Amino acid sequence: MTDATVERLNAALEGRYAIERELGEGGMATVYLADDLKHERKVALKGVSMTRASLLIVAFLGLSACQEAESLRVDCDEGDAIACGALGEMYYYGDGVTQDLARAASLLQRACDGGIMGGCNDLGFMYETGEGITQDLARALSLYRQACDGGAIQGCDNLAVMYENGAGVAPDLERAVSLYQQACDGGVVGACRAVEALGLAKATGNKQDRK
Repeated sequence: MTDATVERLNAALEGRYAIERELGEGGMATVYLADDLKHERKVALKGVSMTRASLLIVAFLGLSACQEAESLRVDCDEGDAIACGALGEMYYYGDGVTQDLARAASLLQRACDGGIMGGCNDLGFMYETGEGITQDLARALSLYRQACDGGAIQGCDNLAVMYENGAGVAPDLERAVSLYQQACDGGVVGACRAVEALGLAKATGNKQDRK
C-alpha cells in the first residue's frame, strides 16, 4: 500500500480512524490495521474499497462481538455515521448480534444520511429485494444512484443492472453499459464482463447470458 493510498484513506475517514498498514486481502475485501482516534485503541477496518463512501465493518481488536456492537451503538448515537453503517452491517448479517433486518435498514439509512455511500448502496439492495422492508424499486434506484454519484462503485454496478433489466426504470442499455464501465473502471470484475457481453449483444443483435 503506497503512501498516497494511506493519505487518501485517512482523508476519507476524516480523522475518525488513522490507517497504519494493510493486514491482508481476500475476495473483494481488504483489511487494514488502524488507530481508533476517538477511543485510543487498535481496530481492523474491512471494506470493499476503503473510502468514506464504502466502509463496511469496524472490528475492534480484543473486544467481543457484543462489546463491538455496544461501542458502535454509542458512537452511532453520538452522530458517527461510519459507526451506524458498521452496526447496520452487523444486524443485517447477524454478525455477533441477533439478526434484525428492520434495525439494519434503519441504521443504514442513518449512515446514508451521514454521507456513507456504502450505506446508501446496501439500503438500496434491501429495497430492491424487499428483504426486511417493503420492496420499492424506485427507492432502490434512487439510493443506487446516490451511492454511485457519491463514489460507491458497487452502487454504479447495481444501478446498471436495473437499467439493463428495466427494473423500476425504462430499459436503457446504453446507460447500463456506461454505468457498468464506470464500475469496471473502479475494479468490479463482473461489471467488466457485463460491458463485454452487452457489447457483443449489440454487435450480434442478441442479448448474451452472463455468468
